[in-house]
Amino acid sequence: MLFAWKRLLNGNGNLGWIPPKAAWHIFPQDCPCKNVVSSQYGLSKLGSMNKFLKIFYSIFATIVLFFGQGACLQAISVAEPGNSLFPTREMRAETIYMVRCMEELHLEHKTISLLDNRTIMIEFLSELDHWKMIFLQKDVDALVKKFVPTLDVFVSGGSLMPAFNAFEKFRTIFYDRMDWVFAKLDEGFDFSKDDFISVNRKDCNWPQTLEEANVLWEKRLKFDVVSEAISLYKLNRSKDKDGDFSDKTLVSIENFGKNIREVYDQSDQSVGNDVEWFLGEAMVNVKRRYENLRRTYKDLDSWILQEMFLNSISKMYDPHTSFLSKDSFEDLSTHIHNSLIGIGTELRDEKGACTVSKLIPGGPAKFSGEIRVGDKIVAIAQGDDGEFVDIVGLRLYRTVKLLRGKKNTVVRIKLETVSGDTKVVRLVRDNIKLNATRAKARYFELKRECNVAKIGVIELPSFYGDANPNNEQGVYADRDIETLLEMLKNKGIDGLILDLRQNGGGLLNQAVSIAGLFIKTGPVVQVKDSFGRIEQFYDENEDIAWEGPLIVLSSSMSASASEILIGALHDHRRAIIVGAEATYGKGSVQVALDMNTFFNSLSGNKDLGAAYITVQKWYLPTGISTQLKGVPADIKLPSLDECFHKREADYPWALNCDTIPPIEFDYDSDLESNRCYVTDDLISKLCEKSKVRQNSLEEFALWNKRIKHYDGIVNRKEFALKIATRIEENKLEDAFNNEMNKEIKTLAKLKNYYCEDIILPDVVHDDSGNGEEKPEEDIDGIMMFDTNLRECVRITADWIENLQAKCVILDFSPQRSLEIQTLK
Repeated sequence: MLFAWKRLLNGNGNLGWIPPKAAWHIFPQDCPCKNVVSSQYGLSKLGSMNKFLKIFYSIFATIVLFFGQGACLQAISVAEPGNSLFPTREMRAETIYMVRCMEELHLEHKTISLLDNRTIMIEFLSELDHWKMIFLQKDVDALVKKFVPTLDVFVSGGSLMPAFNAFEKFRTIFYDRMDWVFAKLDEGFDFSKDDFISVNRKDCNWPQTLEEANVLWEKRLKFDVVSEAISLYKLNRSKDKDGDFSDKTLVSIENFGKNIREVYDQSDQSVGNDVEWFLGEAMVNVKRRYENLRRTYKDLDSWILQEMFLNSISKMYDPHTSFLSKDSFEDLSTHIHNSLIGIGTELRDEKGACTVSKLIPGGPAKFSGEIRVGDKIVAIAQGDDGEFVDIVGLRLYRTVKLLRGKKNTVVRIKLETVSGDTKVVRLVRDNIKLNATRAKARYFELKRECNVAKIGVIELPSFYGDANPNNEQGVYADRDIETLLEMLKNKGIDGLILDLRQNGGGLLNQAVSIAGLFIKTGPVVQVKDSFGRIEQFYDENEDIAWEGPLIVLSSSMSASASEILIGALHDHRRAIIVGAEATYGKGSVQVALDMNTFFNSLSGNKDLGAAYITVQKWYLPTGISTQLKGVPADIKLPSLDECFHKREADYPWALNCDTIPPIEFDYDSDLESNRCYVTDDLISKLCEKSKVRQNSLEEFALWNKRIKHYDGIVNRKEFALKIATRIEENKLEDAFNNEMNKEIKTLAKLKNYYCEDIILPDVVHDDSGNGEEKPEEDIDGIMMFDTNLRECVRITADWIENLQAKCVILDFSPQRSLEIQTLK
């Protein structure tokens, strides 16, 4: 019996190790084995038995399960519609490996038994039912009651049966709901009533009754149809600019009855501005969307369910620890090696919506200027004439496959933008090469009363470098920064801005090396691993590439290695930090542990995934962690990014911010040799001048107006279901955007500073055509009006003037400048 209890079960189910107290819960509700055990041995009352009897009957249940496994699985396949899914032997091994990695290598060293099983199960069910409209509350309660008592024991033994059993329950209810949806779409809706829907149900409860669920679903379908109709209208109007909704058409909408199908069949499809035709076409498209969604769940791959379930557990450790299936691991490797042919976006699944989380510099999406972080992709078409495939509800990996393709091929994507607009963007797939994501610079001249301030700006998108640090032919961020600095110094710059607003991190050694370009010597970062060992990283090279005024421009997107560099320059009082209130706040390090490496010697299998585990934490020289809090700005600027981006502190189960002992270092000895170090008095003076400009300049009034507008959109709670209301809202949104663009163009024409692009020599001579990226431009060729960068240039000019007032010649060569009489 003990042998049967501990062994790893094989066969179709591959249930893994079945621990004694978990054995009972693995039986499906209608499994014949369960009926036998329940009636003859009273296992449903194990809670009232003494410890000996619990163990005895649990072992007995495991043996019954071992011999009756086929009958159990047969009962599942008969009871549930579609193709039943089962965990494989490889999944069992991956699950055990993942659990061991989290328990033994993660910073927290928590055993899985210490996690809250109920929270894990609720998170998983919320991932399955991201709208919280399929399950009823009683269904959730039943699944929680069934699996929560033994969930951790199941998973520790490699068994994924709780996830697969819950999914089969979900799919049964889902199919019934889809039958209801199709019938409702055929019946039609009344779009003239004043009604509203709350689209974000993340914090809502599941409906208590079927009637309550029906109300939610009817509103959801009306929202889908109205949104699709507006989308079709706007796309049609882009082809025929004269097309618009007439007053007569709006009146017909008010009386639009429920016979939408009849209206659609009788309408003249050639009439571009016929709202009734748009609604009819929208009904057809929405129905096709839900047919695709039904097909997705019918053909769901087992590994997707495994990844979803294991990540419902891993997120309890921290937001970055995760299980990567084979496909996800390949995607990560592709991203690291920067060899993807596609459109240059990073995507995330936000409760069933494919959302743009990052635009990769040098990629077609970034270059187009038509896509923003936070936009949702709702449909994809191949080529200029291909039919759009609705991807709402489609799993992210399938969406990614639709976006990828051969170089120079066309893909069109339909977007629901962050502003509530809908549009189609045409992109040509291309390699996302390292050259396009390398550092680049600009040279600015700002005329002041008595002089012209010459200021360089270096934009660093990531801390890149060759995997082999000894490769002299490799491309490294620190070398590129030095090269650009020399080019800027040849232009005679008086001050430097390091733009890290879009920098999400990269190689630690590059962050340390770049910090060394601006400080003489000293500590840069401390790293503590999961075993409590602390390693300290120093800059030991006394050479300084730039001694003059240095400002770092940051945002809430500046993360990880960016925060190391920003924090080190801040601790050394070498730079003024300007930008959003604080950086992202990610002070942790992850490592991807390839399971193939571990299991290959045993089985030769190369189709396994990886465990992505948080194993280290970063600390500044002062011993303060950048986790959660990030690095605060010395001078704050209004930021649009904060409307669309979460910070680390916004995620549940994020690691805490703690401290370790500071590194003892005599910063003053280094500061004495550098007259451009930062003092509190200097920050106060520059901050006061910046605040005056922020409160008086027209461009900041415009910038704050845009931020307030988009913040309202992002935090919008309800959407109208009356189509006339939605049409009016979209007209107002269009009017706002047009007015903003008009004002920006006016400001850009009147108040643009002289600017010159400075590009790395080897990038300029890249014959592939991918190395040189044009500056972002609007439709009239005017450079984008970057309010925060402009203010950063002005702050740098203020610093330069402050130095002049202190009797200093502006000579930032490695030799110390001479002090002379005060310059007025």
